[in-house]
Amino acid sequence: MSLPVGVTLAEGVPRDQLRIVTPLGIRFRDVAIDEPITHGLVVMSKAKPFEGGPTQVRPNLSGVLGFHSLPLLHDVEYPSPFAGPLPSPPSSFPFVVMASDRLGRFLPVVFGIDLPLNALPSPPVLDIDPDPAPLLDAYLFTAPTRPVTCGFAAIRADLWDRETRAGAAHALVRVTVGDREMRGVADERGRLLILLPYPLLERLRLGSPPGTGQHPPYEHSWPMSLAAFYRPDLARPFGDEEVLPTPWTRLPGLKGILESQDPAWIWPAPAGPPVMTWTGTLTYDHELVVRTQTVSELWISRGASPP
Repeated sequence: MSLPVGVTLAEGVPRDQLRIVTPLGIRFRDVAIDEPITHGLVVMSKAKPFEGGPTQVRPNLSGVLGFHSLPLLHDVEYPSPFAGPLPSPPSSFPFVVMASDRLGRFLPVVFGIDLPLNALPSPPVLDIDPDPAPLLDAYLFTAPTRPVTCGFAAIRADLWDRETRAGAAHALVRVTVGDREMRGVADERGRLLILLPYPLLERLRLGSPPGTGQHPPYEHSWPMSLAAFYRPDLARPFGDEEVLPTPWTRLPGLKGILESQDPAWIWPAPAGPPVMTWTGTLTYDHELVVRTQTVSELWISRGASPP
């Protein structure tokens, strides 16, 4: 096997002892269908202590993004067979990972990760095939600009912060339809779209032959509930000091969006009273727009007790 471009054997290193270690592999998945995203993404990485700009990461045919040639990690990627014992765990460095979608299907995200994730494998790898990378799954959330796929329910809302009179940017929403639960995230303007498969139409299996005397699919409906989680002051840990390019500038970290937001009050009507869980009905083949009565937005407010 020939050497990859840019890789040379150090003097005195036998060819069968050369090791190439991939510090990280990330597979981004579509939260709506739980399948890997194989095309359309732009993914960048940047070492926080490194003054250079971000580096674009390319996917393989399976959609897995292998992080290679990262600043500060050369000795990790190309360990010398003559080096002494490896530290356990090896020294790690903070990196920032950014992802966006050229096709407008998913919201952009930014998150931090320390690399390498764990100690390097001890036995040498024959030939020059790369060591398998630690593989992480990262979910991307549906953007409000995503086309609605046939067979999927669409739940929309323009989330509005009742206190600040502005869009509830990056609010987290959880919807439950039947036995299916799905999470969604609002964009920077508070716009939300959640897609999820319709519950199975069990009643269509009844009768002989199946479906005899049953209502057509478009007459089926299901009760649903919606809960919101929101903090208007979410930290921007990768802000201007990191000199990130658009659209990641001043974007909250994904971990903060998913783990640091508080349960929010939802206002079914402008005058209240607020509720912690909005309930309604989802009808087959009809988009559901959740909103506060008499206005076009869904008002929410942060707090552990009613305002």
